[in-house]
Amino acid sequence: MATTKKPKPSCYILELSVDPGGARRGDVYAYARADHLRKILENELSTPDGGMLPISYGERMILWVVQGGVVSAALDLHPFIRVHWGDRTPCTLDDAKALAPLAERYGNVEEIDDVTFTLDWDAIAIPALEGEPLGIDGTVKLSDPRKLLKKVGSYLVGTDPIPFGYSDLEGGEEPPPTWEDPAPPGRHA
Repeated sequence: MATTKKPKPSCYILELSVDPGGARRGDVYAYARADHLRKILENELSTPDGGMLPISYGERMILWVVQGGVVSAALDLHPFIRVHWGDRTPCTLDDAKALAPLAERYGNVEEIDDVTFTLDWDAIAIPALEGEPLGIDGTVKLSDPRKLLKKVGSYLVGTDPIPFGYSDLEGGEEPPPTWEDPAPPGRHA
């Protein structure tokens, strides 16, 4: 009798990571609904500190689309995040030249209170998931991501399986005290 392999789940993974050096971070968030990741990102950007790592340390902010366990897309979120700083013309997080003076100021936390961030979520072309979505108690083992993940230096390389929700791939720590899971048990669908 032939056995049927259970299909691998589909999900979105938000990666916020910085290679070790001046700062370290390896946070990933795996959810079956993109709006959950939107809430996480908006919370991340709700304070001036939320933009410190991408501005000063080149933090990766990637939305990975996983279809049936296969990474099918990598969406760089920097172009969709606008930085508002004092009376300057807003720019996106991928505008290194415009952000260079701000990167220098981030060393002095008292000087960054006039910085805010806005996310243009509706401008991001996020593909719909196909197949079985990742469940709240599930994990996803990525099938063939190595080339794409290595190209961008992702923390997802070699971290299978990835559980639903929050994971700190850098230090294995629990979520920070301010963390609010956008999909607590019973509300994930």
